[in-house]
Amino acid sequence: EDMLNGLPGLLFDGLNDRLLGALEIADPVTVCAVFRMEAEPEIGVLIESGNMSLYHWNGQRMRVYNGDNLTSVSMVALHAPCLVTAVVNTTNSEIRLNGASDKTGSAGSGVGDNGGLSLMSWKGGSQYSKGYLFEMAVFDGVLTQEEIGDVEGYLMTKWGLE
Repeated sequence: EDMLNGLPGLLFDGLNDRLLGALEIADPVTVCAVFRMEAEPEIGVLIESGNMSLYHWNGQRMRVYNGDNLTSVSMVALHAPCLVTAVVNTTNSEIRLNGASDKTGSAGSGVGDNGGLSLMSWKGGSQYSKGYLFEMAVFDGVLTQEEIGDVEGYLMTKWGLE
């Protein structure tokens, strides 16, 4: 089913589908994504840019990497739609799942490699994710808790995740 709450998503086949761009993302950044992974690769990449990446790790948890790993406490099930928000900051990062804080801590203080942006695969194409990307919003900087709540509330309502 390529629909969520009656709205279409982009299917990535896990073989060779990905989106590439010249945009470079560096911390501090806030990324919100509504997705559903359909296969259990070792790493299901949502977004990678520079030294920062957000991925579904071992088919179980979300992980933010920015020179070091920050891994969610809660499981993110396959075939289940999820809203993940990653706040990536040199001093303190956060992973939020379906509108609630899940894990805070250091994700490192990486520096970009100016290699552009890749969605649903590593930039080099060495691993592809199988699943649906319904919506992604990338904000330059760390949003306030109120701004994060507004964005997450909007996305959860739009995609029927409440």
